Amino acid sequence: MLGTVLGLKKITSITRPDDSSNDSFPSGHTANAFFGATVLATEYGDQSVWYTIGGYTVATATGTFRMLNNRHWLSDVLVGAGIGILSAKASYIIYPWIKKQIAPKLPSNVSFVPVYNGYAVTGNLTIGF
Repeated sequence: MLGTVLGLKKITSITRPDDSSNDSFPSGHTANAFFGATVLATEYGDQSVWYTIGGYTVATATGTFRMLNNRHWLSDVLVGAGIGILSAKASYIIYPWIKKQIAPKLPSNVSFVPVYNGYAVTGNLTIGF
């Protein structure tokens, strides 16, 4: 999700409504909020519909307030929401395959989480004793 959002921001260079910078499209805050809402709905939506309603309500409010605060255009928010939802759906397809490929090669007490912060690729390595 983050790679897609940052890549599009760099390629498109759309000016924000408040003219503060040229990285308006798409909305990263909205993408992140809808990613979280989709994961929440997938993981807990079968336990209660309120998890799904709550998650998407907060995500929608995030996008709405980004526009009300004059930080994004409607198109920025809509595409950000789409990226967030599609990224979450894709992670449920891709993660099991990655786990199947990598997990058997690692000891059970070792985990690694890659991290990209927009400037550098790093990671967190955890080794249990």
